[in-house]
This record gives sequence, C-alpha cells and structure tokens, in this order.
Amino acid sequence: MAIATITPVTDTLDCSAGESTSFQFTVSNTSGGRLRIGVEVSADGDVGPWLTVAEPIERDLDDQAADTVSVAVNVPEDSAAGKYTFRLRVYKASG
Repeated sequence: MAIATITPVTDTLDCSAGESTSFQFTVSNTSGGRLRIGVEVSADGDVGPWLTVAEPIERDLDDQAADTVSVAVNVPEDSAAGKYTFRLRVYKASG
C-alpha cells in the first residue's frame, strides 16, 4: 500500500547550462493516518549533484493532507543540452 501520492506541478522544466531553477511536487498523505515522511531526490548519471531537496527533508502530514516539495536544479556551465530525468522518493520517516 502506498503511503503517499506524488504529483509534479508541471511535467517539464526548461533550464539552460549555468542556470538555476526549481521544480515543485505536491505530496499527499494517503496512509489513513498522521504520517512523518522524508523526501529524497535521485537521478541517473552525473545529474544527481545538480539536485537538492529544499528543507525540510522530513515533515509531518495529517491524514489526506498535502504539502509542496521543492527541488532546486542547478545546471553546471559545461552541461550538454538534452533531456534529463530525476525521481522524487517519499518514505516513512522514523520519529
């Protein structure tokens, strides 16, 4: 059973080499009760260091509540043009 749904605010993001922007997701608690979640971002290849989840990494969500998670994207100057993908993972945090 999934504890949350993750919905991107938009499907694509345009950012050129040397630029920074952010990508937002709506995370909704579908666990049936209050939940402490953690979020992390991952990507294939050299893209991982470009990405940072905005604080807080862990947060409390009431049942059926939603919150916005922002991922900062900092594209290095020497990056090749192209399509890059990343994933947001939501997990049940301890505590």
